[in-house]
Amino acid sequence: MEIEPSDIYFLTGLPKRGDHLTLFGTRPGGQSIASLRLEWCNTQNQEKCIEINTIRLPELMVIAFTVTRLCGAAALHLATGSQMRMAIDCYRGTIFNWCDAILANMKGQLTREKNRQLKTFGYGPLVVSFALERVPMLVPQHLTVEIGAPREPKLTRWVTVMAHHPEEGARVVRFSPEYFHWLENQIFVIQDFPYAGVDF
Repeated sequence: MEIEPSDIYFLTGLPKRGDHLTLFGTRPGGQSIASLRLEWCNTQNQEKCIEINTIRLPELMVIAFTVTRLCGAAALHLATGSQMRMAIDCYRGTIFNWCDAILANMKGQLTREKNRQLKTFGYGPLVVSFALERVPMLVPQHLTVEIGAPREPKLTRWVTVMAHHPEEGARVVRFSPEYFHWLENQIFVIQDFPYAGVDF
């Protein structure tokens, strides 16, 4: 079993068509950090990244927060120059092929983690959702998860299950003791899974 662009689309609903995008390294060309900060932000400093909460336009601020998550960033409140330029392009209407870009970034991170070159991983929720949806051994038993609307990303289903802070009065979904008892007696086998044995 391998993660493909269709899996990313299945879990997130992000577009599979659009302009090519790479999330590795820096994005060539475009404005400098200083120029971006001068044009789009309320405060000016000498930092190498842009603090997203200083962006003047609320719409661009939301897009920038989203882009840092899509890039698998560890510091979600900071946008690099490349991420800020992506956010501005999205704000101006550019559609990117996020599925292929995220897949390449995710596999790159997992490979570097496996080789002990990386200590953090930026797509934990997506990997968990993928495992819960596609690896039968990991599908929670005794839990009812609504199917949802046809276009609703599958990721939102597991966000509901894993929510730590539900709204007031909402029921907290918990794994039952029976599930853990069932899990202890299972033999963990994943056939043809490229990351078997990797410590996520």
